[in-house]
Amino acid sequence: MVVIWVGLIACSYKSFMTVCYNITFQFFFLIIFYMDLCTPAFLYFVVSILSILGSIFMGGSPMTIVLSFVFVILFSYFLNWLCTKGYNMVSWLLVLLPLLLSLLILMTMVSAYSNKNSTSTSPSS
Repeated sequence: MVVIWVGLIACSYKSFMTVCYNITFQFFFLIIFYMDLCTPAFLYFVVSILSILGSIFMGGSPMTIVLSFVFVILFSYFLNWLCTKGYNMVSWLLVLLPLLLSLLILMTMVSAYSNKNSTSTSPSS
């Protein structure tokens, strides 16, 4: 665990992005191999790490990246803890509910936008 914190501090204070990439990948493999994650926790962890890597590539602030990474680790641990206590369905719900709500909101926005365009382009006489 000390290695992770030292790496996070180095990533947040170095301006060289290659150091951050290497450290992020090292954390990714450390956590996968040392935390025996259940499927929902593993899925959340992988999707979140990909999101953090995207944030790094897009030039996100180092402090935001570090805090996101800490949150991902803690929430993955919480999801894994729920699985070990026998609450697999609750864990899946916590992982999939935000994705389903985002999909529902996106579909609503697309539907509203297409309805707006179809009513505004009526032919004039």
